[in-house]
Amino acid sequence: MLQIAPNRSRPVTAKNRSRKGDILLPLPHVHQGYNAGCGLGAMCMVFNFHGLDVTVAELERHPLVLPRMLRKDGIGPGRLGRIALSLGFPVQIVDPSARDVGKLFVREGGDWVAEAPNKSHILHWLHRGVPVVACIPDKTLAFEGCKHHGSHWITLRGVESGELILRDPAPWRSVERCKPGYWDIWSCTMLAIQPPR
Repeated sequence: MLQIAPNRSRPVTAKNRSRKGDILLPLPHVHQGYNAGCGLGAMCMVFNFHGLDVTVAELERHPLVLPRMLRKDGIGPGRLGRIALSLGFPVQIVDPSARDVGKLFVREGGDWVAEAPNKSHILHWLHRGVPVVACIPDKTLAFEGCKHHGSHWITLRGVESGELILRDPAPWRSVERCKPGYWDIWSCTMLAIQPPR
């Protein structure tokens, strides 16, 4: 059974906020597995940030993670949210699609905001000291030099000069930012995984 350590969640303070309003949360960097584990890798960073000592390999064995999700399908926002809920974390998903979120997420205590997310939703949580797990719907639009289409989960940990700072769970990509202005046009889905109550 996974145990949550005393809450190490970091509120936004003078130490991680500059005079310009920039924020940089001390989010640990975790790499995804070589399966389709970007969602689990992104969530693992947030779990570790909030005090849960867990690995991606342990999350891959969670009962809600089906083998086909690790091979090719990936994991959608509703199921990622349910995994976090099962570990004791309150979760808010901002996504316009009931099909993506699913009835079980809400039935199990999740908070669903049924609208298209945007940069202001992300900033809302970052200013409260909560990193955000976000889905990039097409990597070629977000990352310089990326030639492979497809969606990808990342974790947002701050803002600097108006640009969002991220941690990418993909071990083959080491970037801290998307293309300039990307988050001003972004809209897909996001999860705010809050510290356990």
